[in-house]
Amino acid sequence: MSIKLENTRSGQEAERVFQALKAQILDGDLPSGTKLNEKILSIALGTSRGSLREAIRRLQERELVSWQPNAGTRVRVHTPEDVIESYYVREALEGMAARLAAEHITEAELAELKRAVDAREELHMIIVRASRNERLNTLIGERHFELLRKFRNDFPQMQSGGDDSYFEHEMLYHALAQRDGDLAETIMRRHIVRIRKSLTSRFRAAASDTPRRAAGGVE
Repeated sequence: MSIKLENTRSGQEAERVFQALKAQILDGDLPSGTKLNEKILSIALGTSRGSLREAIRRLQERELVSWQPNAGTRVRVHTPEDVIESYYVREALEGMAARLAAEHITEAELAELKRAVDAREELHMIIVRASRNERLNTLIGERHFELLRKFRNDFPQMQSGGDDSYFEHEMLYHALAQRDGDLAETIMRRHIVRIRKSLTSRFRAAASDTPRRAAGGVE
């Protein structure tokens, strides 16, 4: 009985440390490339090395930290290629989520979606949840959108989609309100493809500008 209680407490402590470190990474308090010193972190967080290591293992699973020989554990440095790859995944999975959401979305979720559209706020997670598909929620749920948040912190090119995204979000809302799965999937896929192509162009422009800056070129 005491062993079970001890394991429970250990699991709860690892969860606390995991959530604390995750928040610091996603808020930008621990920027990409920051080395995670176990001794300093265990003191700062008031935790054991064991709980800290378990938390770091979970962060590694979520692609938020990485470990390399002779370099230790650092907040993961993502590349533009990582971002673009994620959009190919989003196109397929969020397209399917939109199709399924057209069948299952509730009136309360439609109202929530409309508020998000009008306020120009994030709405993709609402649609994924409304799909009522557990596997989709696992594949592109909380973990994926947390990673997307880190991408946005790391890459200034990932700015707001502006009027194009607002218009597409409105179209998505109306397709879902009409329970039109074919249309909802088509709009979602085209929306994500447009953003992916735009980001690809921005990343290429930034990469071509870097050598000019290094050579003292005019910005």
